[in-house]
Amino acid sequence: MKMLFVTSDAIFHKAGDGASTSPGSCSTPPCLNPANNLDCTMVTDEDYPSTDNVKDVLVKNGIVPVFAITPASINAYKNLVNEWGMGETVELASDSSNIRTAIRDAFNKVSLTVQADLAVNAAAVSVGASPVTGTSRRA
Repeated sequence: MKMLFVTSDAIFHKAGDGASTSPGSCSTPPCLNPANNLDCTMVTDEDYPSTDNVKDVLVKNGIVPVFAITPASINAYKNLVNEWGMGETVELASDSSNIRTAIRDAFNKVSLTVQADLAVNAAAVSVGASPVTGTSRRA
């Protein structure tokens, strides 16, 4: 299992957010807007991916998203996790003072979910082993 931890105090961007930016130069170069190709010029064909596209990539790569989010924005991420049917959301203090606890709590939640899923779907789990090839020497 792989986990992707995202910490933020802002609502996530989605498809349409970058395209809605008016074309022209960035107000504060260097332009670090990820929807932009970092050339400091926004054009209408530069945009963020849809949340469905992000979910598809996560699922394809076996990644569980974990969001540690401050109170002002946490509901948007909780709704996203509910929409996706996967991932975890934990509250991050506005000064990030609980980052270690938030990460530990999220890891424990994801681990318990995976264990419960394995218990329910035990028939779907396959375990394999391959012999190690090579030579060994005795002294």
